[in-house]
Amino acid sequence: MRTVANQAALRGGRTGWKPVPTLPLLMILLLPSPARAQKSPDAEVLLQAALAKEQVDGELEEAIRLYTNLRERYGSNGPVAARALVGIGQCYEKLGAPRARKIYERVRKEYADQREAVRLAGQGLMRLYWRVPIGINIVASVCERS
Repeated sequence: MRTVANQAALRGGRTGWKPVPTLPLLMILLLPSPARAQKSPDAEVLLQAALAKEQVDGELEEAIRLYTNLRERYGSNGPVAARALVGIGQCYEKLGAPRARKIYERVRKEYADQREAVRLAGQGLMRLYWRVPIGINIVASVCERS
């Protein structure tokens, strides 16, 4: 069976079809997404270590120190710095420190372009406003009180 491209090639004509260069296409497909490109592997490991100190070990002061070091080291990296600041806020919230509110407000102001961090900070502010412990479904808890 002859295709249009084969028939045109046999007649010496042009079909208008051009091969796609594979190398540039492969490079585009293999490039990391912008969200992943902004987080370095080292920052991700440090975030996980701080998160483990906070949630698994319950060592909140140590977790605050790790999050603070992470912010100082990767301060120019928006997603990492915002997530570290949220972690600091969550630790202070668990400690019952009023400083948590200021940190959450700072996340919303300084990192407004970081959706996930802003969402987590907003949830933290709601928990503080309604005095709901961290880890409790804020909507269900508020509906029960109404």
